[in-house]
Amino acid sequence: MQENKNKETMDSASIFSKVASYLRDYPFLLMALAGIVLLGSVFAFGFDKLKEFKWFFVGIVLVPVFMQFYFESKKQSHEQRLKEMKYQAEFSPPPGPAGEKIQSSAGYSIKAIISMASIVLCFLAYMETEEEELLVDTDLLYGLLFFSGVALVLALIAWNDFRQQRVTGKKLIIADIVLSGVLILGTLGWLSEAVAL
Repeated sequence: MQENKNKETMDSASIFSKVASYLRDYPFLLMALAGIVLLGSVFAFGFDKLKEFKWFFVGIVLVPVFMQFYFESKKQSHEQRLKEMKYQAEFSPPPGPAGEKIQSSAGYSIKAIISMASIVLCFLAYMETEEEELLVDTDLLYGLLFFSGVALVLALIAWNDFRQQRVTGKKLIIADIVLSGVLILGTLGWLSEAVAL
């Protein structure tokens, strides 16, 4: 029995060490993951604890995720500029008319940013609403389901744009798809429970 407990402890420690090694280049995501683990332990004591820890959730989970995406976008745009400069140095086109501009590379996806803003608003709405109020107010749940669906649709459109190399920001788009999917599933769960009452 003791050997099984020790083996489970060693397995969970090795999983955390693997995750930490994968995220060593992304320190803010690692911090957000630690915040999620802490929040998971808090939620083990009940959903009502969410109200007490809502600013902890915003500060330790959402803010580091946004910071990581911001720094990644800056790094990506810097690398893109370096590639453009290298390309222009090697293959500079013949001079064209004076008013003609060289077409710049793809920018960050606006649809993905709007999708993430919708997701954050939905999370904030969940944090500001009491559990009993969620079970009674089905209009709020339908609204959250609508905005989560809009966020998912925007994220999928942004993914299509990314695959066609019209925009950048792959990590943000993937995060949008995952978080909006989680929101939709969670809202459907609350909605089914509210309708059953």
